[in-house]
Amino acid sequence: MNRSFYKTLIFIAFSALVGCAETKKEMSYIEKPVEQLYNLAIDQALTGNFKAAAPLFDEVERQHPYSIWATQAQLM
Repeated sequence: MNRSFYKTLIFIAFSALVGCAETKKEMSYIEKPVEQLYNLAIDQALTGNFKAAAPLFDEVERQHPYSIWATQAQLM
């Protein structure tokens, strides 16, 4: 096999590895009472800081998926 075949094979392997790299940052898991999380999120939303409120509402839903607050967080 020639040299260009190996170069192509290495390029494909490298591209596959780079494509699998994770770039999304997730919030660290710190369990908090549902009321505290929801109130923090609502306070952020009421002050107009929606970029900070959205992940907090997601966290309510993630930590307490079967609570009434999770449904409210989805709506918000």
